[in-house]
Amino acid sequence: MGKERLLQLEEYIKVQQKVSPELLCEKFGVSMSTLRRDINTLVQMGCVKKAYGYILYNYSAAKIIPFHIRSAINPEQKRDACAAAASFIQENDTIFIDSGSTTCHLVDFMASFKNLTVITSNLDIILRATSMENINLLVCSGELNRKNNSLSPVTGTDVLNHFNFSKAFMAASGVTLTDGFSHSYISERPLKQAVLEKAAQHYFIVDNSKFGVKALLNMGPLCLADAICTNQLPGPDYVEFCQNHNISLLTPDVKKQQIGNHE
Repeated sequence: MGKERLLQLEEYIKVQQKVSPELLCEKFGVSMSTLRRDINTLVQMGCVKKAYGYILYNYSAAKIIPFHIRSAINPEQKRDACAAAASFIQENDTIFIDSGSTTCHLVDFMASFKNLTVITSNLDIILRATSMENINLLVCSGELNRKNNSLSPVTGTDVLNHFNFSKAFMAASGVTLTDGFSHSYISERPLKQAVLEKAAQHYFIVDNSKFGVKALLNMGPLCLADAICTNQLPGPDYVEFCQNHNISLLTPDVKKQQIGNHE
């Protein structure tokens, strides 16, 4: 329980960026003495720092959480975001699924579709799809990136030229109005950029903890997305932006009801 609370605490501080100890005690239902121990542990790990009565996320020193640990954080929220994204899949589609601890859940919603072709570089997606006879699986080869359970191309991304796909379901580590979508792994950047250039439609799948977060590497502005699929609607400023820029903003409850005007 202590390890799980530490991960949840770090994730919450990362999203909030700056938070008071009192609010953290209330949020996690712990005493101030327990919180101090947890915060001291995170400080020693380099994940957070203390300043003027607040706890700040330490972007310059914090280590990226390994894939298998990130997968265990907010699993229901991630599945809900994928449930919303699945409404864009049709039978006989050829789609690319980006590597991420959220996007890997998308495969769980594909059993009812006939004759799908999935292109991916993520090991978890590969393993999930292996037993599904309705999915024709194409794998982008490369060097194993253990931090994200993915294969990063080592000989260029021209392998994508052999594949015809129009829909890309993309992952992101952060989403902000000013900086758009961002991610954390330099080795994955060439493949992500190549996919974004090739695909005609871009569906970003992010749980609500990613909003307001800026990760290491920029992917592009929010208007790059045809749709943003998440587990619950973000703040009104994001909703307004999507309305003004013809971007669909979907949750499992909203489904195909368009908040933006995009078809």
